[in-house]
Amino acid sequence: MVSLTPPTAAHPAAKGSASLSQVKDCRQFENKPSSPWIPSIKGDVNAVSREQLGQYIGRQRNTYGKAMGDIMLPEGQTVEGCVRDLVTEALARRGYAVADAKGDATFDVQVKIGEFWAWCTPGMWSIPFESRLYCEVVIRRGDKESKFNIQAQGNNPGQVASDANWREAYRRAFDDFLLQLDGVLSREGLRGPPPVFPSASLGSRAGLFIAVSRCACPRRACRSCCAPRCAGRPVRVSLCRQSRPSRA
Repeated sequence: MVSLTPPTAAHPAAKGSASLSQVKDCRQFENKPSSPWIPSIKGDVNAVSREQLGQYIGRQRNTYGKAMGDIMLPEGQTVEGCVRDLVTEALARRGYAVADAKGDATFDVQVKIGEFWAWCTPGMWSIPFESRLYCEVVIRRGDKESKFNIQAQGNNPGQVASDANWREAYRRAFDDFLLQLDGVLSREGLRGPPPVFPSASLGSRAGLFIAVSRCACPRRACRSCCAPRCAGRPVRVSLCRQSRPSRA
């Protein structure tokens, strides 16, 4: 069992409320799929209830790519619950609390989960862990309705098949998901303070997420310190030699 906890950050004072009327797991499972990113289980998927499938989040594989054991959430945790927590966190970072009643909210959010899966591909010297999230998000404000697709992924080059490595792959996908959803909320005019996204230590170099309106690298020469999404969005900046300010 692998428990997942969506990342959290400091939240501004609440300035409004939103309802989260639907979070639905729409993933399609297959028996013996041809690709590792297609959800499957050890056994016949048709013999498992839809409720039980809500706890399956990945599959182990051997060096030859053959599917083996299942990766599941612990009792009491589901894929729908994890995504609900992620969306709630994204709204809270924009200053919106999730209301219990739809009529009391400024806007409504509905989410359909198309992908929430992780897999590993063991190699000679390492075991890369990959995770992928895909959600269809609908935001309704009065008569206005906006639809968005969010596809996030996380890659973790591990060495052993441990629970910690599965969690790390999902943590990176969660960070990517929150970053993209924050951009959606911003484009919808649901503005809040610039969000700060925490990141884990990268060995001797600490990573840092900051909100900027353009590329944050002073010399614009270090590819390792600027994420691909640096056009008006929060970007990832590492304290590397090229971008570190001079003491002179």
